[in-house]
Amino acid sequence: TSRNPFLYGSAETTQSEDISELGKYINLNNKTSEILSATVYLRSIKRDSATFRINLYKNENGLPGERLVEKSIIRRLPLTQGWVTVPLEAYGLVVNEDFFLGIEYLPEYSNQEKYVFIYGAALGGSFYSRKASLADWEKGVGGRLAAYVTVRQ
Repeated sequence: TSRNPFLYGSAETTQSEDISELGKYINLNNKTSEILSATVYLRSIKRDSATFRINLYKNENGLPGERLVEKSIIRRLPLTQGWVTVPLEAYGLVVNEDFFLGIEYLPEYSNQEKYVFIYGAALGGSFYSRKASLADWEKGVGGRLAAYVTVRQ
């Protein structure tokens, strides 16, 4: 068991209105599951918190596709703790297939900093990212987002 990620990556924005979304494939063996929480590793030395949207996406040919749940889950998350858990039980999120968990950074228009925070990652696997809400997803290999969900099956 590891308490800290082995790798780190930065969420880069070049314009103050750019989003940065990272995704991780969640394998539930296609069993019906209630999503109780999502946990991700976030750190910053520049800011104490930032606003994020939690998204769940269908698996479409190995990439995040259409949103599974059309609920807006927007939370201000601390960037000083490392591991951050977002409770999701109140949203009644039930899925019956494997999916992608998306963590979308929502910038503040007054913020002009290029690198606001870093996310944790682990060696091996793939990561998924995009820089605009309707942009195509890009797949990278060699590391995966340090994130997980807690479910009830």
